[in-house]
Amino acid sequence: MKLRQLTNFLAPLLLFIGTPVTAATVPTGAVLPGDGIEAVMVTGADGEQIDKGLALARETDAKDAGFGDIVATGKIINKSEGGGQNSRVFEMVTVEMEDDGDRRFVNVTAPRSMKGTMFLSHSHALEADDVWVLLPGSSRLRRISAQDKTGRFLNSELTLEDISPWQVKKYSYRYLGKEPCGEDGEHTCFLVENTPAYKHSGYGRQLEWLDTEIHQPRKIAYYDNNDQLMKVLTFTDYAQYAGKHWRPSYMEMSNKVTGAVSEIYWDSYDIDTGYEPSQVSPANITRLRR
Repeated sequence: MKLRQLTNFLAPLLLFIGTPVTAATVPTGAVLPGDGIEAVMVTGADGEQIDKGLALARETDAKDAGFGDIVATGKIINKSEGGGQNSRVFEMVTVEMEDDGDRRFVNVTAPRSMKGTMFLSHSHALEADDVWVLLPGSSRLRRISAQDKTGRFLNSELTLEDISPWQVKKYSYRYLGKEPCGEDGEHTCFLVENTPAYKHSGYGRQLEWLDTEIHQPRKIAYYDNNDQLMKVLTFTDYAQYAGKHWRPSYMEMSNKVTGAVSEIYWDSYDIDTGYEPSQVSPANITRLRR
């Protein structure tokens, strides 16, 4: 994580965000850029020819639209390869936007030393996301620069980039095929290569296994700009909310460099609770503390 622009903020921010995520010195995956796989083209909604990977991304976005806002309670358990362990409890609120990327804030409720830490994110397509952090006992909101979003979220294996709301236009897509997925191959997934289209990403590309039935990810593998595997994120125990929106009860991010693992347990998801976009803004962030 590059925090040179935040010299007055460095020490406390590292306590809550964590150290940088670096690339793994392990062999690359079986699917490589320029591997000779022919593009699979389909006809888009406006009649243009597009990669099937982009068509799937648009379909996924359309199927999940209309939630208004989602409130979820999560717990992260961070486990180091050496046996160390810590946990954080937080509330995450995502507010749907029609003309821009979604807005999200995270409010840390435990442990006591971190209670009141808040992260606020306004997602954009190709422009840098707006991200702010508020530390316990402070009313001063600090902006995180685009170059600093590879820092670890709450000292976990997730980064600030990972928790930013997804948008179709943030990536270019390449459809690679269909294959069994899930822990025991019990599901079927589309395999899609996602390449960040925005600046300052911590990743060169991602491989995503997208469930063919619920149109949600079962696994994402993250590669650096040298195409070395960095991390793998898995999603399990999906449940449907409001008759439409599928969300996982458990996620696991495995660092393939260090062997560390972050387990994320989601307690519940409440849909369309009444949050307005104006509430999830820098001017109102201190009012959202609980």
